[in-house]
Amino acid sequence: MKIDSRVPVLVGRLDQAAPGDALLFEGQAQQTILPASQFSPQRAHAPGCTCCVSRSPAARALTALLHDRARGRIAFFQRVLVVAASPDGQAEVTAALLRDPVVSTCFRPVV
Repeated sequence: MKIDSRVPVLVGRLDQAAPGDALLFEGQAQQTILPASQFSPQRAHAPGCTCCVSRSPAARALTALLHDRARGRIAFFQRVLVVAASPDGQAEVTAALLRDPVVSTCFRPVV
């Protein structure tokens, strides 16, 4: 039996937050007692173009959450709840979960 040890990521609403979650907000982070971070989606050009080869803001934000947890800067979390304010934000998080090498190794989408 294979166990998936990656941190689950759920895209949803703030009222779906549970104890042990970290929050990732699209846009300005809101005040919360849970560990939180933020990102702003970027418009992508054609895949592989020079200006878009770098990692997305969502990928960088998820990686920063993981680093902060590992360094003890924020409380340990068992899941990340992404509060996306737009379809672009939701798409960017999904793309990071599927295609970013660091994010896809450490996080998994909740279906």
